[in-house]
Amino acid sequence: KQKKAMFAPRLNHSLIKLNNKTFQFNRFFTNCNNNNNNNKCKSNSNCSISKKNTLFSRNEQNSDQGKTSLPNNESTTPFRRPLQWQHDKFYDQTDLEEVFIFEIRRVFDICHGCRACFNLCNSFPTLFDLVDESPTNELDSVPSENFKKVVDECTLCDLCFMVNCPYVPPHSFNLDFPQLMLRYRAVENQKSNDTIRNSSTLPQPTKSYQEFKYTKQHVEPDVSRKLKLESQALSHKLWTKTDTMAKVAAPFAPIVNFISKSNQPDKPPRTVRRIMESVVDIHAKAVLPEFVTPQQQLINQTKKLNLSPNVKAPAFASKRRVLLYATCLSNYHLPSIGLAAISMLNHAGVEVKIFYDECCGMPQFEQGHVGQVSLRASNLATKLSEYIEQKYDIVSLVASCTLMFKHEYPTLLPDNEDIKKLSNNSYDISEYLVNIAHKEGLPENIANVCAKVTLHNACHSKSQNMGFKSKEMLSLIPGLEILTVDRCSGHGGSFGVHKKTFPIAMEVGKFAFKQVLRNSKEANEKEKKHFIASDCPLAVDHLIQGISKDIQSFEQKPIKCHPIEILAAAYGIHTILTN
Repeated sequence: KQKKAMFAPRLNHSLIKLNNKTFQFNRFFTNCNNNNNNNKCKSNSNCSISKKNTLFSRNEQNSDQGKTSLPNNESTTPFRRPLQWQHDKFYDQTDLEEVFIFEIRRVFDICHGCRACFNLCNSFPTLFDLVDESPTNELDSVPSENFKKVVDECTLCDLCFMVNCPYVPPHSFNLDFPQLMLRYRAVENQKSNDTIRNSSTLPQPTKSYQEFKYTKQHVEPDVSRKLKLESQALSHKLWTKTDTMAKVAAPFAPIVNFISKSNQPDKPPRTVRRIMESVVDIHAKAVLPEFVTPQQQLINQTKKLNLSPNVKAPAFASKRRVLLYATCLSNYHLPSIGLAAISMLNHAGVEVKIFYDECCGMPQFEQGHVGQVSLRASNLATKLSEYIEQKYDIVSLVASCTLMFKHEYPTLLPDNEDIKKLSNNSYDISEYLVNIAHKEGLPENIANVCAKVTLHNACHSKSQNMGFKSKEMLSLIPGLEILTVDRCSGHGGSFGVHKKTFPIAMEVGKFAFKQVLRNSKEANEKEKKHFIASDCPLAVDHLIQGISKDIQSFEQKPIKCHPIEILAAAYGIHTILTN
C-alpha cells in the first residue's frame, strides 16, 4: 500500500517531540524512582508498596480539567483525570457535537503525527489508514462517522496511555486515548448508564463538570462531522456479565462445555457454534473457557482445605495476611490457579483467606457500561475495605482484575474513600510474591526445573507500571528456561471472541503466535517440557489457538498454565510438572 510522502506534518510533530524530550525523560526517571522506592513492603495498610499508585495522587489538585499547568511542588509524574460519567453534560448532544467531536479530532491528529503506538492494538493502524487514504492525507478530510472503526478496535489495554504516549497529563497536549474511547462507548450506552446515575444508589459527584479548553479543529467542507453511535446488542450485554452467566451455566457444566467446544482448526465450525454465532454474536471459531461444576469451583474447594501458613517460612514472622480475590476466571473456569496461589502463599508463611462476591466489572467496563461497573466498584470496595482495616493485603489472580482495583475504579468514583484504600492495597499475585522474595525471602526447598516456559507479558500487567513481575518470580526457579513474548496476544477480553472482532484479534496476535510457535518447535525437537504462561489466562488460550494447527503433529505439546502454578510446582505443592 502506497504511503504518502508529506513531510511537513511529520517535521512539525518531530520538533514538538524534540521540545518535550525533557518531559519524556522525567517521566521515565520518575517511574524508575517510584519502582526503586517500592521494593519494601509491610503487611498492613501503611505498606510502602501501597504508595506506588501515583497515577491518581494528584486528582484533587488537578480537578480543573481546563488547566494544563503543573500543581505546586509536583514532579512531572503522569496522572489520569476522573471520568465525569455522572454529569449530564457528559452525554449532552450539543456538547458531543460542538466539543467532544473536536476533542476526538485533536487527539487523533496528534496521534497521526506521532505514530509511536502503531504496533499496539489495531485502533492505531486503522486510524492511520483512514488518514493516509483520505483525499488530503490529513485528518481534516476523514468523516467523523469513520471514527467508529477506531473506537471498536480499541481493547482498553491502557498501554498507549501507561507506557507509550509522551503527551499524557501533565503535558499540555493532555492526551488520554483510552478514556476518549471509553467516553464514546459510555455515550453509546447512555440509557444503561442513566439508570444508575439517576438513582440514589451512588452519591452524586462533589465537583462540578470541568470542561477542557478545546480548540476547534479544521474540517474540510462537505466532510461529515456527525459521530456514528450504536447501542450494544442485548446478547453482548448479557455475556459481558461473566459472573451471572457462570452461575447459570455451572450446574450444567458438562453440557455447556460440549455445546461451546470449538472444532479442530483445520475443520469447519460445528453447527451448534454457528447457531451460537448468529444468536449471541460469539464467533464460531473462538475458543471459550470451560466451566467447572459448582463442587469444583475454587470457593467451594477451599472450604475443605486447611489454610495454615508455614511457620518455618522466613515471612511468617512478618504476620502477613492476604485476602485472595478469586476472580471469575479462576473461580468458575480455572480453579487450579487459585489452589496453586493459596498453596504458595501458605508455604511462604502468609495467612490466606479466599474471597469472591462478584465480578470486578472489566468485561462491562471495556464496553462502556460505566454505571454498572461503578456499582460493582462501590460494593466490592466497601466489603474489601473491611479486610484492609484488619491489615489484609488484597491480592488478585488475574492482571485485569488487579488493574481495575488499582487504576480504573478511582477514575469512576474518585471521591470514594473505600476505593482509594482498595487502590492503594491491591496487588497482583506475582507482584506480591516477588515482594516477599525481596523483603523476607521465600523458603529454600525449591527444586531444579528442567523445562522451558514461554512467558507472555500481559497487557494489563504492563499497564500497572510495576515491571515484569511474573518473569522476576519465575527467575527464582533454578534450571527453568524463560523465553518472553512482549507483544499483545490479540485477545483483549470480549474483543477476542466477538463475531465482529475475532478475525482482527487473530490478526493482531500473529507476531506473538510466531514467537510461541518457534519456542514450541524447539521444545518438541529437544523433547523438553514446554509451558505457555501468562498473568492473563485468556491470552494463553488465544496464543495456543493461534498455533494449534501447526502443533497437531507435535509429540511434546505445550502446556498452558499461570506463572504461579509453575512456582508452586517447583516447591512440590502443585502437580502441573508431573501431569
